[in-house]
Amino acid sequence: MTQLTEQIRQQLVTDILEGRYVPGSAFPTELETAERFRVSRVTVRRAYGALEEAGIIVRRRRVGTVVNDRFAAATGPIRVLGAILPLNDSFSRDFLKTICAEASRA
Repeated sequence: MTQLTEQIRQQLVTDILEGRYVPGSAFPTELETAERFRVSRVTVRRAYGALEEAGIIVRRRRVGTVVNDRFAAATGPIRVLGAILPLNDSFSRDFLKTICAEASRA
């Protein structure tokens, strides 16, 4: 994955985590995202592929792309957290770093 593709993927994950796109909701089309970031659809398609592979979005033919319902934030205080993550995946590493940083702040 190119650095540009990775940057777009990371920004889209941030958008989801910040509530811009909520689980179950429609995700922007590849064309809309390409226009937003001023990049080619090929670059966006690769970023979407990485998001889909990580289970963050679901792409359905003739329906569109939605944020995976299973990618939802907890609504109460988290007392225990467990995770099984592939460490060779950049999303997993970023996710783990963020969890550790937030746990340290709390």
